[in-house]
Amino acid sequence: MIISFLFPYTVSMENKLYVRLILIGNVKGIRIMPFDYYILKIASRCNLNCTYCYMYNLADQTWRNKPRVMSKETMLAAVTRIADHAVRFNISHVSISFHGGEPLLLSQKSMQFLVNTIRDIFSINGISFDISLQTNAVLLNYEWAQFLHSNEINVGISMDGKKDVHDLKRIDHSGHGSYNKVIEGLMAARSYHDAKDNFDGVLCVINLEVDPIEQLEHFLSLQFRSIDFLLPEANYESLPAKKISFDSTFYADWLIKLFDYWFLLDDPSIRIRLFSVIIELLIGKGKGLDAIGGYPVSIAVIETDGEIEPLDVLKSVGDGITKTGLNVQTHQIDDLDNNYYIKLMQQGHEGLNETCQACRHLYVCGGGYLPHRYSLKGGFENPSVYCRDLYKLIDHIELRLQNLVELATN
Repeated sequence: MIISFLFPYTVSMENKLYVRLILIGNVKGIRIMPFDYYILKIASRCNLNCTYCYMYNLADQTWRNKPRVMSKETMLAAVTRIADHAVRFNISHVSISFHGGEPLLLSQKSMQFLVNTIRDIFSINGISFDISLQTNAVLLNYEWAQFLHSNEINVGISMDGKKDVHDLKRIDHSGHGSYNKVIEGLMAARSYHDAKDNFDGVLCVINLEVDPIEQLEHFLSLQFRSIDFLLPEANYESLPAKKISFDSTFYADWLIKLFDYWFLLDDPSIRIRLFSVIIELLIGKGKGLDAIGGYPVSIAVIETDGEIEPLDVLKSVGDGITKTGLNVQTHQIDDLDNNYYIKLMQQGHEGLNETCQACRHLYVCGGGYLPHRYSLKGGFENPSVYCRDLYKLIDHIELRLQNLVELATN
């Protein structure tokens, strides 16, 4: 798998990476990187109460004052603003993610209205698009599968592994685990024969108490082939579990064990996103993610009430931190240009602290995820709280690639 993945790309094992040039739009004095990825919070509530959720159980509580679902008026205004922005900046393709809360709390009728609105307005303006949806799968069924497939909506499932693991933190509002309902929903959705490939992606928050190989094997047994392992939301004021010091690397050790197992599987059908992205960055092929790579982020969030906000995961840092005073009913997407957090997200490597600037893995790690850099004393002018983990992991992957190339060229 890795050999076929690497070649015919030119590999630089001295970490000489291609620096991607990003053109910044400049329209009537506005200087921003245009937005081409939107997270639409179509439901502000959730039928689960996951203990680690950044939306509900960390710092921010602004969801309490949001409409439960996005109204048709807000949908129309949001799509119109997105299209206006795309036309102004000559953006030919836009990605939209239906998010929450739990987006399946929105009725199919309302979701169909939203999809039709996107299709109609974007078509008039010559904009192509793709739509994805992230769900906890509890409400999934045959009818939803049919609906999502017919509307060409890609689906991601949020799940934490086997029943005993999943039910520790992914609980409902009565404290009961959700694993059985997730499996029931997933199997019901997959029973719609045309939609089987719609449900092969899973997102999982890392739990150091769980063996990573056992976790991966469980996901593979459920026919997931695209897997995203996430570092828990944390910062210097709220340290991740078992992070006993800045220099500890328990998360790297967990991920390295997983990487080595995945690497030896040599199966091109299995993609672990974090590893694939790091490999792409190491060989100068990729542009990273919002969580790694350090390239300017072109993501905007629109809440159920129409508020236009920066990256939603910033809610893990402070209450109301993402509020901008902007709304699709009264403002353009371009107006995000003056937001402090948008500027941080779009400065890329240039906005990183001195420690990150001097790091040999600057163009691979990119300072890590913005929320993970936060401290009361230094704001976001810090390396990621996972700095040592990321460095160790990247070092390990780079060494494995070096060894692979040496074997292939000898």
